[in-house]
Amino acid sequence: MPRRATPFCLAAFAVLLLATPGVLRADEGGKPITFEKAWVRASRSEKDIRMETTPADLVIDTVGQRMVVKNKRRPLNIGLNQVKKVTFDKSTHMRGGSGDGGAGGLLGGVISAKIQGGSVSDHWCVIEYLDEAGVSHGFLLEVGDEQAADVIALLTRLLPSAVEDVRFAEEQHEVSKEGMAPFDDDYDVAILKKNCPPIPAAHPESALVVVAAPTVDFGDAGSGGQYRLYVNHNIVAVNKIGTYAFFRLAPGTYSLLSKAGNLSAIDVTVEAGKEYYFFQNTFMGMTSMKARLTRQTEALVRQEITGMYFAEWRPKAR
Repeated sequence: MPRRATPFCLAAFAVLLLATPGVLRADEGGKPITFEKAWVRASRSEKDIRMETTPADLVIDTVGQRMVVKNKRRPLNIGLNQVKKVTFDKSTHMRGGSGDGGAGGLLGGVISAKIQGGSVSDHWCVIEYLDEAGVSHGFLLEVGDEQAADVIALLTRLLPSAVEDVRFAEEQHEVSKEGMAPFDDDYDVAILKKNCPPIPAAHPESALVVVAAPTVDFGDAGSGGQYRLYVNHNIVAVNKIGTYAFFRLAPGTYSLLSKAGNLSAIDVTVEAGKEYYFFQNTFMGMTSMKARLTRQTEALVRQEITGMYFAEWRPKAR
């Protein structure tokens, strides 16, 4: 089950904010507070839904009561009163290039991630807000781990009823292939780039499980090897980088196993009528790509899926 910020935790965050001299001086001086280590995660354009990650500055104006994201492709400038909800969710992943050129595709994303230090552990920030016409929108921001606590503390103080910092008890563990029953199955995967099926509503008699494999760089989408997902050794989904899948489970406790160049597993108990969301995050192995299975928030996975394709799979004919 997720652990949400309690009033005690929120108070602790506020104390942390006040104990940070740089933030305190900016706040007291009435100047906007700028967090420079941030990245916007969004589709390249209306026609090209593939997700890319580009550098940004997050600016919070406590006097003017505004939130501003400075970004070339996807800027944001809204009043704090327009914010409906802010969800923070942490994950470890590879970060690809800026999407502004250079090497593209899987190789380009891997090279960029290697240059930037391989994997990173950052906080995702999903901002749900209303525009001036009252239409709801989602905005996905990544905040560097070293300043995440300050961002969470400040937004919690300004929007106490809207901010949620989520942690899940379930943790992935690597599974050795030694002694594991062989996987002799094989599958064909078709990538749907248009008319992708929406995530269905939860069913009162079963649990809905959604799993997505985020891209490292926008050129990765629909490429690379298969990221298979098994439940108690039974195949339930086959993704590629930049695709998503969903399925239903009867209430109970299961072992979810992601198979790429490695085996990554999570044990989870699901309940009827509830939804469960997961990432298969890509990592570079010695000879092949690996995937790490992690449980994430609905807000984060659904926002990522807005820039994803859908993977249709079936057993290969023998």
